[in-house]
Amino acid sequence: MTKIIVMNEFLFRVLEEMEFLNVSKADLSRAIDVPDSTIRSWFKKNTVPAADTALRIARFLDVPLEYLIDGTRPAEKKTPYLSEYDKTLIQDARGLIDEDRAELLAYIKMKKSMYRMIKADNGKTAIVKDC
Repeated sequence: MTKIIVMNEFLFRVLEEMEFLNVSKADLSRAIDVPDSTIRSWFKKNTVPAADTALRIARFLDVPLEYLIDGTRPAEKKTPYLSEYDKTLIQDARGLIDEDRAELLAYIKMKKSMYRMIKADNGKTAIVKDC
């Protein structure tokens, strides 16, 4: 006999995003500052967390809260082409807490400031690293 487990849509979408980001329940627990036992309880009892906690989950998973609640996604915006490298970088950054994301962004900006573009006489552009 097969046991059928019905999960509320909120938890289902949270699990989908966690799987996409390769984030465990323990990772989520640390990131949103909620005991691991509480998170396990939500899934065992099929309950939705309080609004403030749901918002922290959405922010950690980098998705709109509305999406976790009712599946609504914001209107798609046209985005520039992203290489596989760019997509990997974005996906890896999504799993970080806000403080670490800010640190990563500051590091990227610092590295970019070390380079400048110059236009050569032949019209070609070169990137030069300032030391």
